[in-house]
Amino acid sequence: MAGGLPRRPRLGPGAPPHEFALIYGSPVPGYQAPQATIDARVRDVVVLGRLVSDAWRAGAIRPPSGGAPQEPAQELAQELAGDAATIRELMPEVPDAVVWRAVTAWSTLYGWVTFEVFGQFDNTIEHREAAFEHAMRLTAGTLGLAQ
Repeated sequence: MAGGLPRRPRLGPGAPPHEFALIYGSPVPGYQAPQATIDARVRDVVVLGRLVSDAWRAGAIRPPSGGAPQEPAQELAQELAGDAATIRELMPEVPDAVVWRAVTAWSTLYGWVTFEVFGQFDNTIEHREAAFEHAMRLTAGTLGLAQ
């Protein structure tokens, strides 16, 4: 990691894409996943929640610059409040605005990993490490982490 940011989205050296797909891929209708895969699936979310909560308590998360919205739009706030409360179980004390920025950061990271694993960047982004690092810096800024 450089500057606290992941440098490259990888499952591990030589990890086959189907292993990623077993945990993060599209659900199959009617399929009930074994508990072992469910536990593996939420492990990263628990870690993310802890990191965000710790960063919030330490004052390391600040409003992002550039006038990005801080709170959900008024017409969405009530509808999203219950979801934010559910997510907050993993991010104690974190306000709604930060919960949604963390969810956005998390989905951005997994979007990059998914594109990498399934070849969506092939013939498009040649310098993937640099592109990934830049994307994660943008994402950290959205979350409100100082760089």
